[in-house]
Amino acid sequence: MDTDAEEIKKRLAQAEQELQQMREGLALMGVKRCENCKRFYRSADAAALFDDGTEVVCYVCIHEWWPRRGGELEAKDRETTEHKLMRWLVAHHNAQLIPPSHKLPDEQAQEFRLAAECDQCEGTGTLLGGHCRYCGGAGTMWVVIPKSQAQ
Repeated sequence: MDTDAEEIKKRLAQAEQELQQMREGLALMGVKRCENCKRFYRSADAAALFDDGTEVVCYVCIHEWWPRRGGELEAKDRETTEHKLMRWLVAHHNAQLIPPSHKLPDEQAQEFRLAAECDQCEGTGTLLGGHCRYCGGAGTMWVVIPKSQAQ
């Protein structure tokens, strides 16, 4: 009986090693894996995956990943990652930056939404000695991806 258990453990360890080697091979071929859903994506497709420096997540998983990930980060790291995420969403998924004083699209018309620090005034609400004209002095912006533009 012990030899059967040992043989199973040995085969399992060998399978795990081979699987790790396959992942490393895929990475060499320019393929990365979403940490959340475990699907593979081409690294060359900048819109497919967001890399926060620690985790790589696909666009489809961002809405469930960000609340968890944001809560795990220290304040400064959260701001940095939030800014990076905001820029990625704007660049690759047609996200709109909306000042808090403006009306948001109906919730049913939104694919994704997050509140982020204004990247122009860096969350201070002031720019060049006056109120920031981008966020209206609030220091935050809504990052919204309308459903009709979601990719």
